[in-house]
Amino acid sequence: MKKYYIAVIVITASLITFLHLSIFQEQSPHIVLEELYYISLLFGALFFGLKGAVLTYLFTSLLYLPFFFGNWTTSFLSLMDRVLHILFSGVFSILAGYLVDRERRQQKELGKKQYLASIGQVATTIVHDLKNPLIVILGFAKRIRDGKGNAGKSAQTIIESAENMQRIVHDVLDFSKPIKLELKEDEFGSIARKAVAYCKAKADEQGVSLSIDVPDHPVKILIDGFSMQRALVNLINNGIEASAKGKMVRVIVETGNNMRQ
Repeated sequence: MKKYYIAVIVITASLITFLHLSIFQEQSPHIVLEELYYISLLFGALFFGLKGAVLTYLFTSLLYLPFFFGNWTTSFLSLMDRVLHILFSGVFSILAGYLVDRERRQQKELGKKQYLASIGQVATTIVHDLKNPLIVILGFAKRIRDGKGNAGKSAQTIIESAENMQRIVHDVLDFSKPIKLELKEDEFGSIARKAVAYCKAKADEQGVSLSIDVPDHPVKILIDGFSMQRALVNLINNGIEASAKGKMVRVIVETGNNMRQ
């Protein structure tokens, strides 16, 4: 694209010079044509910033030099006209190039800020997702230490939570890739029960009760069980954090008439 832009600038400036030399020679309209050089200067600034604007100015000034000699400069006023054109076009080139460079720097800084903000959001999500299974692991590990509940069941819950953390980390490493849901027919009630079980330790620490109501019949749907379980755990934990001590967070699984079972 740079070669294309350079070609546009060179052709535009050369065409304007050709019009000066061939078509309007010894006629007053050439005074109007000299202002067309600003088109090339503008292209140089837009395409390449300050550096491009200055180089374009030097190139157009070189093309404009013949108009200072011969029949083109017949009076002091016409000479001053050309001098002022050179000066004003130089000021225009520097100003336009500077403004373009400044705008590009601002856009670049804005892009960096947006990128860092998105990284911060991703990091917050990762920490939040990893925090939930970590709470489960700590809670059930304490139960095993204190001899409470079924040790085998607690150990199994710890293993499943650790596997969830491992999968979350794996997803983070592949976060630049498109998200692919592993859809398969699964029993939603079982997923909801597991999510509630994972949140039980946090609920106990907060002094909040958890309950779950699921239909007696299986609720089978096409779903990514792991992703849905993560979403439910986040929702339940948010409910626990928003509840006062002694309150209850209730999870209800219902099916509608228009839903597949």
